[in-house]
Amino acid sequence: MRWRGTALVTGASSGLGEEFARQMAQRGCDIIAAARRADRLQALCDRIRAETGRKAVWRVADLATEEGVQTLLAGLDREGIVPDYLVNNAGRGYYGAAVNASAPTNQQMLRLNVEALTTLSLEIGKRMVQRGQGAIINVASAIAYQPAPYFAVYAATKAFVLSFSEALAAELSGSGVRVCTICPGATDSEFSKVAGFRTAIPFATSARDCVRRSLNAFESGSLTYIDGPLNAAGVLFARFIPRAFVTRAIAMAAQK
Repeated sequence: MRWRGTALVTGASSGLGEEFARQMAQRGCDIIAAARRADRLQALCDRIRAETGRKAVWRVADLATEEGVQTLLAGLDREGIVPDYLVNNAGRGYYGAAVNASAPTNQQMLRLNVEALTTLSLEIGKRMVQRGQGAIINVASAIAYQPAPYFAVYAATKAFVLSFSEALAAELSGSGVRVCTICPGATDSEFSKVAGFRTAIPFATSARDCVRRSLNAFESGSLTYIDGPLNAAGVLFARFIPRAFVTRAIAMAAQK
């Protein structure tokens, strides 16, 4: 396939989002990078322009708020922009017993991981359908395939992303708009620190490699991509053993 047009990438100030923006520019896209931190977005866009010669602009938006989501959409409409690609990467995690998480932490996860992603997918997806062309890449997680103690709310939000995105892909089949769901495993990024990890995550892959493989999978026509053979094997294995056993095993591993 040929990459062209404009890609809107959310959560672009670090980690997977930063890599999606950089690598999609390297493959031929102009970039709109959206996140909360203007200094990081400006540095990213300066780097993209220097490295690739592609157009790169940033939009400051707190997508954990309804105002932030609507401000981003209104800005696109004012400029007459319908992205050719939407990468819903912005997300928030939490590691620890669910009852110990503060209400604001859980609310932010739900608003960012579920509400913002849903609104942007449907509102921008509607505009893509009217044009007859576009692609939505939603970032779920390998953890979306089973309950995950000590990641309870986060895993549930990613299960929503997986289910919603796969259903939306079927609904939009034949419209000219593709929906692809990316399911990373453990990734070495700022995300884990914000989520509450105090030590390095074993077997974590780099954000650069995860995004490279994910974009390659998108190019090949995949509707859902689980990054890494161990993660894919784990998802497959879990389908053949009792769900309660898998849940308990995750609880024991997460407590170590």
